[in-house]
Amino acid sequence: MGDICVFIGGIAAGILYETKIKAWIVGAEAFAASLKAKAAAVEAAVKKT
Repeated sequence: MGDICVFIGGIAAGILYETKIKAWIVGAEAFAASLKAKAAAVEAAVKKT
């Protein structure tokens, strides 16, 4: 759910600054970064066990 919010937020921010195409790129990058952070957190948790 949080990832979707990040994605939409990135698109909204992009629309404010640039074109809609740029907004989709910004949103997708924010979404990817969020997923990477989540994956890293899961990896760290797994390594602790």
